[in-house]
Amino acid sequence: MLPNDDQIKMLRAALQVSPDNLPLRQHIAQLLMGIGDAIAAEKEYLSAIALITPSMAEHPDLLLGLARCYTQQSKNEQALSTVQAILAADPNQTEALTLHAQLLLRTGNTQQATAQFRQALMQDESLKEDGTYSGSIRQY
Repeated sequence: MLPNDDQIKMLRAALQVSPDNLPLRQHIAQLLMGIGDAIAAEKEYLSAIALITPSMAEHPDLLLGLARCYTQQSKNEQALSTVQAILAADPNQTEALTLHAQLLLRTGNTQQATAQFRQALMQDESLKEDGTYSGSIRQY
């Protein structure tokens, strides 16, 4: 079930009472992405990241969410930079590897995209059955 505007408004009202509530901010960002509002989700992810800046490596899920927002908005350079920050902290982060591969493919860097996707496959073989990647990188 997709959230409606009233649910998001109620959660934002709760955020007014507790603006430093990191899980709530992240939840709102995820809901916004779920309804396709990447611009609003980006703002929530950035606000959440501002709360944890010194320990960003402990919250790769926030950075990954932000990278997805950028990707959905075709902000490829920002998305690549964000994914590269995740991979610098954890080079084996499968979701970051697959997103990195998609972004590299989108920007025309097929050879590097293939290498990233193969590395992700080594981490998680279930990606072979994932329809998300059918045809795009597998052909290489």
